[in-house]
Amino acid sequence: MHGVVDAVAMFVEPLWPELRSTLKLSEAEFFLLLSVTAVAPNFSQILFGFVQDRYGSRYLLWLGPAVAAVALTMIGSVGAAASLGLLLAAGYVAIGSFHPEGAVFAGKLLPEQRTRAISLFMFGGTMGLGIGPALSGNLVQSYGLASLTWLAVPLLMLIGGIHLISRRAVAAIEIPHAHAVHSAAEPLAARLKLALFLLLICALRVVPNTGMTRALAFTLEQRGFATDVIGNVQSLFLVCGSLGILLVGSRFGHGSELRLMILSPLASIPMMIALSFPGCPTWLLVALLVPSGVVLVGTTPAMVSYAHQLFPRDAGMASALTMGLSWGTSGLLVAGMITVFVDQFDKPALLFAAFVPCLALSAAGAAFLPSFSREAQPVLSPP
Repeated sequence: MHGVVDAVAMFVEPLWPELRSTLKLSEAEFFLLLSVTAVAPNFSQILFGFVQDRYGSRYLLWLGPAVAAVALTMIGSVGAAASLGLLLAAGYVAIGSFHPEGAVFAGKLLPEQRTRAISLFMFGGTMGLGIGPALSGNLVQSYGLASLTWLAVPLLMLIGGIHLISRRAVAAIEIPHAHAVHSAAEPLAARLKLALFLLLICALRVVPNTGMTRALAFTLEQRGFATDVIGNVQSLFLVCGSLGILLVGSRFGHGSELRLMILSPLASIPMMIALSFPGCPTWLLVALLVPSGVVLVGTTPAMVSYAHQLFPRDAGMASALTMGLSWGTSGLLVAGMITVFVDQFDKPALLFAAFVPCLALSAAGAAFLPSFSREAQPVLSPP
């Protein structure tokens, strides 16, 4: 189901240049639409994470995907920026509703191997991320923007089938939800301080994850490539990321999360610098997406697993912070970068260079996060 949700979420990514041209979007309208895709799915996860922790919301495991499938397959048939914004908002809020419940449910299925369980959950999502751009890009290139609506019915049938097959297993799993009582050992101020610090680190860390597909879209458009090629190249990066998640999940277990959060941003900096050179040939750009996807996407489950262990009684909120709020914050940063490097300077390749300081700051901040072993709980404030 995570694969279906994230495939639908990526339908719009290869279409941004064509939507901007077809709807004659102004710079302000374009920025607002990009912001909707950052805010709606990610900031809404705070609300859904709270609901998950206190009451549970398993119906969102099928309802969220269904609403997203309907709304986001209709984006190609609109004729105005306002209509597009409404569909994007509805679809991406529905996408946001799925993730806290899904991530917590996956982690609780294998509590002693939480990183691996979440890696499998996120592997499904990144496979969907890889399929989505190729599917929408090739479909629209062949049959036009309005053809995207053809996907609504098969997607709803797929979602219904997954739900019917899995509902007995889902109902059989008992997941305890947190009580809204905090002990004196965990003062609220310390928890909030640590959560905000973790949010800053994670938001900086996922800036390239959020911005890579858009940087590729505008860079390749500038080089004369159409939506089918753009979608295929975006999918290559995301599919490599899904394979990276499997690799990381199999090679790194419990206790390695913080190390991955420090080292993976540093390892990806040389690749971003190479991608940013205006003279970087297209074949090299494509080749660099393979290790970039493995490193940037493959290590993201470590952030979620670390947050679950750091805030064990509020796993839904921890998921919302690392899978929602951090991505929403980074999405807003990327939207601002696009207006500068694409709309004003017409230098989309420089977006890759703009990712470098974000990665460096994230690695530096992660070095000050509390570490803990299997037996011990972390201290609740950075040293």
